[in-house]
Amino acid sequence: MRDRYTGILSIGAIATIATSIFIVAALVLLHHSRPSQSPADLLQRAYQRAAAEIAPKDLVRHTIRIQQIGGSGQTVREDSVEEWASGDAQNRARRLYNHDGTLVAAEITHGGRTKFYDKLKEGQIAQLNPAHLRVQDVWQITPSAKQFQELIAPDQPSAIQQVSDRYSIIYQRPTNDGPGLVEATLVLRRKDLHSVEEDLVLRSDGEVHRVRLIESSYERIVPSRVQKDVFAPDKELSEVGSRNFSRERSLSSAEPIEVRPARIIRTLYLLSLVGADMNGETTVQSTAHGTLRITGTIATAVRRDEILRALNPLLAEGGVEIRLLTADQLHISGKGKQGKQTIEIVEPTEGAIPVDHQLRQFLKEHGTPPDQMESAMQRFSRQVLVNADEVQQHAWALDRIAKRFTPTELSSLSPEARSEWIRIVDLHSSALLRGVQTIRTELAYFAPSHQIDEAEAEAITNIKELTNAGDQLLNLSRSSDRILASAFTLSASPGESDVLNKLDFWRSLERLEALARETAAIEQTLQAEAARVPR
Repeated sequence: MRDRYTGILSIGAIATIATSIFIVAALVLLHHSRPSQSPADLLQRAYQRAAAEIAPKDLVRHTIRIQQIGGSGQTVREDSVEEWASGDAQNRARRLYNHDGTLVAAEITHGGRTKFYDKLKEGQIAQLNPAHLRVQDVWQITPSAKQFQELIAPDQPSAIQQVSDRYSIIYQRPTNDGPGLVEATLVLRRKDLHSVEEDLVLRSDGEVHRVRLIESSYERIVPSRVQKDVFAPDKELSEVGSRNFSRERSLSSAEPIEVRPARIIRTLYLLSLVGADMNGETTVQSTAHGTLRITGTIATAVRRDEILRALNPLLAEGGVEIRLLTADQLHISGKGKQGKQTIEIVEPTEGAIPVDHQLRQFLKEHGTPPDQMESAMQRFSRQVLVNADEVQQHAWALDRIAKRFTPTELSSLSPEARSEWIRIVDLHSSALLRGVQTIRTELAYFAPSHQIDEAEAEAITNIKELTNAGDQLLNLSRSSDRILASAFTLSASPGESDVLNKLDFWRSLERLEALARETAAIEQTLQAEAARVPR
């Protein structure tokens, strides 16, 4: 209390005020903190985002610098890799160039069959094995969430660190002895979770080696602009020991036995009923021996069991391989070989979203109390981002199912199989429309004050038009997802505050809804078209 004679605050009063200030500051930081996420969750999100970004018909070109790091941190050698890959993962060409730009090795994949080529004809190229990973094998690694998880399996990453606009997902092997991979760090861009760097610590031949993989360029290219021989073996290289290096299929000269489209559609339909045909959660492929292979990395054992129940009708038919890995199973399989890992999560505790002021005003007008404002802002932002991601995932799934089979294959289907294909299209197109409408309703407050012309889309009357619509929906949903992520993601240096008030964004959203509405109305058209197909 204030002394009546001097007017000076007493020591007790000062202590009380200081304590109050400390509590208020702690509450402010708490309100600004983001929900924690585990390293495995972030890795899974990065994998799903990468899978959704690439359409089956896309071609992706990667260039990567490979630096061998000396004991004092200096680069002692630098090579480079150029990688071409098709969006459907059936074709891939990875070429290794030494420090002076000479092509020295290649890895070529066609339809899931992989062969290795070497300039020196020494046959020293080996399939990646994390337990015996050597410096000379690192060129086969691309910085990506998917391959990072494969490298560290059956373990899980142990920590996340965030510096500026980057996330680092960190893995340390529980036991530090023995050869192979000891430590690994995957660096992601924070705004889109794109992998840009990977640092590895290896032990081989009794020595510890540090290697850094840095993405130099990443681009999606229209196939018509690419030379046809990009996936062909190089004349200056010789094939080495290909029979020993098969990754997915036999490298014998026998032609693979194809699984009938109807059976693949049946599988995709069953997966779609539980939403397992999105997010890159599962992959359905035919093997060289004519069996159906279903693979995936599943978040939990409960989710895995749900998918397995959905696939029960297939199991009775035989000829099916199901390989669904879960974090729970990976932990069990490593039991006894590792101790409990400590998960360290470093998250930003302060900052703002670009639309902070507008969102506060909106929530205030809707009666949100001041003491609940921060949590309400977090919930609103999170929900918008979840909805935008779901729209993009449904657009991706719709695009893939529209393009996976040729018109000839679809016309040869039985009425039952064709009906299941149409149901998959309807499921994703209807969900896509609902998602876009939800986003527009959520963001109505942020719309420009002047009238926006209502977008229109032509009716979709056949499979070719559906394929074209799938392209547009995927591109529009990706664009909307990027804009919304930039508007509602916490940042220490927020960007434009009027990002949601721009006409281009709302016109794009209008076009997305109009196109989604026409796509959702196609079920009856496709059913009528199917009835006209001669049997």
